[in-house]
Amino acid sequence: MLNAGHTDNVIPESVEIRGTARTLSTGVLEMLQRGMSNLCKGLALAQDASISVEFFQFYPATVNSAAETRLCAQVLQDAFGADKVDVDTPPNMTSEDFGFMLQAKPGAYILIGNGSPGGKSHNLHHPNYDFNDTAIPHGVRYWVDLAHAYFRQARGGQAIG
Repeated sequence: MLNAGHTDNVIPESVEIRGTARTLSTGVLEMLQRGMSNLCKGLALAQDASISVEFFQFYPATVNSAAETRLCAQVLQDAFGADKVDVDTPPNMTSEDFGFMLQAKPGAYILIGNGSPGGKSHNLHHPNYDFNDTAIPHGVRYWVDLAHAYFRQARGGQAIG
């Protein structure tokens, strides 16, 4: 978002630029913030202007742990078949508060498919998103199976995967 005055023919007294930066790691986010800050300060210095650069970190990167991801994938494959589980999905830039939980404890953020049979599926925040109610029993089965697998593993049974 760019806010720079209210008319075309008047030089604004101030300019405000706001936006969102999403990365797949905290290190890349820190590098991006340093670079943007240095660039803005350099531009201000070149124009003899003053500048204030602020970054607000609302959500950390959502980074799954390997063991928990394997457990989740195995439970899904056992329940629905390996051909129904995509374990090689590329990382995405989802801004998600689950990232805070993954900073505190190992875990896995997974996506349970919800597409309409024969139709196009849209992401959650897309204006054409329509929740497919027939996916609910599949989600329930996954969570029940995952809880059973986790507690079997915690009791000293063989790890799945």
